Amino acid sequence: MGFQFTIPKAGEDNPVDLASIRPDNVKSLTWKTPDKEDVRAERAQGSSGKKFKLVKPGEFRGEESEFAGLLSRFESLKSQRIIQANATDTKPFGIGTDSPTLTIETAPESASGTVSGEASGKTSGGITTYTLGSASPMGGSVYMMRSGDPALYLVPGDVSSAFSKTVNDLRAKTIFPEDFSGVSSITIQLGTETVELEKQTGHPWMIVSPKPIDADTGETSNLLFGVHDLRVSRFVEDLPRVASSGAVTAEADTAGDKKYGFDKPELRVRLTDGAKSYTLIVGKEENREHYLRRSDESWVYAAPEQMIKNLEKDYNRLRTKDLPAAPRHELTSIIVKTASATAELRMQKVEAAQTSASAASSASGTASAVANNASTTASGASVMASASVPVATSPVWMVENRKLDEAKVNALIDAWATNKVNSFIPISEREKEGLATEDNSDRLELTTASGTVAIVFGKGDGTLISAHIQGMDELVRLPVALHSAFKALADAASPPPPPPPHPQSQTQTQTQPASSAAPVSSAAPVVMPIEKAHD
Repeated sequence: MGFQFTIPKAGEDNPVDLASIRPDNVKSLTWKTPDKEDVRAERAQGSSGKKFKLVKPGEFRGEESEFAGLLSRFESLKSQRIIQANATDTKPFGIGTDSPTLTIETAPESASGTVSGEASGKTSGGITTYTLGSASPMGGSVYMMRSGDPALYLVPGDVSSAFSKTVNDLRAKTIFPEDFSGVSSITIQLGTETVELEKQTGHPWMIVSPKPIDADTGETSNLLFGVHDLRVSRFVEDLPRVASSGAVTAEADTAGDKKYGFDKPELRVRLTDGAKSYTLIVGKEENREHYLRRSDESWVYAAPEQMIKNLEKDYNRLRTKDLPAAPRHELTSIIVKTASATAELRMQKVEAAQTSASAASSASGTASAVANNASTTASGASVMASASVPVATSPVWMVENRKLDEAKVNALIDAWATNKVNSFIPISEREKEGLATEDNSDRLELTTASGTVAIVFGKGDGTLISAHIQGMDELVRLPVALHSAFKALADAASPPPPPPPHPQSQTQTQTQPASSAAPVSSAAPVVMPIEKAHD
């Protein structure tokens, strides 16, 4: 049984409910259009909500948004006017045997049977065909009729778009509907380069070939989701298939390979999820589009050039851009070396039981240039020791017997942790990048219990700066913010200028013969150890 209607009386112009269909209650839709193949879509078996598949003229996955949009026109379709209550001659209104129709089959809404009511359009499950007429001369409306109802109606013009759907309108525009959450292996072939990535449960992605290294989590995720969410711009061709198996015939496969560039693909991405695998093959580019297909399907698609470029990730794009780890809580020393001076910042954790005297003792100078000033500090420390003033438990950075500005140290540590490699440069470019002689370059060393990482800075352009991380057979470009933090720390670590001479000492100096003046020292800059003490 189909829809049950109450036929309106002649001359009534009150709105009539022509359809009140719940989209998730629709079982199938069939389009008949003059001079075109019939199109039929059915709810996928065991599916609910929006999932449809096309079954005629071929089997294709449905585009969910298209079905949702057209069905929304029939959720509450009301007439604007009753043209004829019992139409007998409908040709003047564009309705005849060659008019486009849309047939909607619904499932029962409940086990109780028909839901009746005046022109409600509600069903206990059935089939209703809507026939579209021509556009009215005024108002942008169209004429329409429905099966089982002799009346001719005027309805809003936007409903006409539901009758003009083609197979390509209704086909899914995504290539991979599968769930990729379980993918644990990716192989990407870009030109002549092949990169293999693996992911163990609970661990991040790793590049295993051509050279083992941590993978860039963001780039790997972008690749994975980029393949999954890839949308085609058009459907190019369905290659002939073997009727029994549905596989592409060998002849069609070879012809398609040559025609669309699949024999020498620009890009191939293979995703593996246990025993299942999915492969995207990207062929040649024409008119800012790339041809592509799945390895297990016969359909050839085209996709925008930019979408494919987003998938073209080589080894350097997929590898981690993080600098070598130097966790803040593990750092024991920092060495900052510039062209003019060297300052060593050595962190030493002092136990709470120690006094400031013992802290001062452990931070006593190692350079003779500051030995003459040590007595004042030591005597002060002696007084503090007698009072047994406990040192703060939080370690601080010290340079000789001076506490270093902690903000400057933290700024450098933060810059190291947050700034990432922008790009990689061949080691052969070191002279061009200002790293031909690293002894004359700014140098930073960070030491933890695990070892020391050293970096030498080269040329910068105000935004990026080249650098060489010791142990790497290549150069990198980094945000200049890291070098700025380096320079700020170097300035903070530099020894303060000497105090002005005492007036009496100045007078005595002026009365001394010129020959007794102390010679000017030409000694090299002093290396200043920095220790961690308590506040």
